[in-house]
Amino acid sequence: MPAPVVTTIYEAPKNPAHQPVLDRLRERQALEKASEFYRLFRLPRPLTLKAKGCDGEIDAWFENDEITICYEYVAYVLDIARNPKRPDWVSENDALVGPVIDLFLHEGGHAIFDYLKVPVLGNEEDAADFVASYVELNLYKADAYGLIAGIVYCYLNEAGVHSFKRLRRMRGGPVDGQTFADVHSTPLQRVYNVLCLAYGYDPVRYKALIDKGVLPAERASGCKVEYEQVDYAFKTLLVPHLDQAALARLFPQVNSAAPK
Repeated sequence: MPAPVVTTIYEAPKNPAHQPVLDRLRERQALEKASEFYRLFRLPRPLTLKAKGCDGEIDAWFENDEITICYEYVAYVLDIARNPKRPDWVSENDALVGPVIDLFLHEGGHAIFDYLKVPVLGNEEDAADFVASYVELNLYKADAYGLIAGIVYCYLNEAGVHSFKRLRRMRGGPVDGQTFADVHSTPLQRVYNVLCLAYGYDPVRYKALIDKGVLPAERASGCKVEYEQVDYAFKTLLVPHLDQAALARLFPQVNSAAPK
């Protein structure tokens, strides 16, 4: 089967204030680099990656064979990355790049489920999160720690927590009940899910998460099993659809352990 056609489109921003965002995305070839992940799969039809203005909406989505990321979202992430109160455990670059990569991989999870008719048992949003985290840990390897830090920092900001220190001090409090009705897990649930998968993947490299008391010991004790569940699902459901040459080059450990 020939390589799938993956098209990238940068639309002119509707808001002139987003021109620097467009320039930065183009300079870093953000869409082109994101497209490399989708080219690993033997997709049955073309896919488009698009960056555009969304009339003030901070969002991204997959719909009608198109993954869209809003300039508003990138501007939001850039703003929190440049926050002078940003903690020292995350760099400005990781605070920007981590969430943007994670968003593309998350929406890519939705696209892959749709294109390849992958069965999903449970919440598809959680499944897309797991695909994103798994790929970040396995594909980006050396950069994964920084990317995970940036993703966690973004979720903490979304939850209004901003730092691990404040997170450790949280002990309940009033919560809007509608938060739990959202199709996505809450930002703090997503924080702990990302941290747990990272710790389950490499407990030595991510040991600081336990030492700092960020990941509760009772959750950490099961993270190896949680990662193994995601690892098995990825190898069983997605690896058969990967281009074998690309797989051997970019996912050697996945390729060697794929179910027969």
